[in-house]
Amino acid sequence: EAHGKLEDFIDKNSKSSLAVDAYEMLIEVASEEGRHEQDSGRRQSFFNDAMGAIKKLRGFRPTQADQDLLSLRAGDVWRTKMEAEEQMNLGEQAKATCRRAVATFTVFVQAHEPSPQHPAKDMTPAQLANLERAYATMIPLFTRLGAEQADRVMKFGQEYLDLFPNGKARTEIANCMNQAKADLPAGGVKSEK
Repeated sequence: EAHGKLEDFIDKNSKSSLAVDAYEMLIEVASEEGRHEQDSGRRQSFFNDAMGAIKKLRGFRPTQADQDLLSLRAGDVWRTKMEAEEQMNLGEQAKATCRRAVATFTVFVQAHEPSPQHPAKDMTPAQLANLERAYATMIPLFTRLGAEQADRVMKFGQEYLDLFPNGKARTEIANCMNQAKADLPAGGVKSEK
């Protein structure tokens, strides 16, 4: 019911600043509805509505910092959908959705990782926090995809530990890397960038 009322409100007030708050709420409401929906088509529709609201918000959020947060929220919506599919024992669908979530976070990391032109020491605290969040979410998702992603777990895990030696997720990342080490063939990490 809240979902429909939010969509009606947005339709009537799409140019209003209040539409921003309505889109924010729609992301949460649609994701929560999708999390509990048993019907595959309806579940997909709810998550599509959440992603659509994120896309609409991009037009209201002009700063790079806001765009970055929306990119991370898109990854979170995919992760929520994956978790719902796992709870419903929809293994193949969950794996496909996990790949989408991983892709979202990987694109973010690759677009925002430090470089000689933009070293970590020159990044704002918000940029570093977003980057840490992306790594900390992405690496366990790669682990969920199995042994074929072990090289990426090792590569991105080491990047995380190098960038955030006191990071909030260092224990989880180290655990993911230990699992990946066991999955790697003798010879170690393939180089991939």
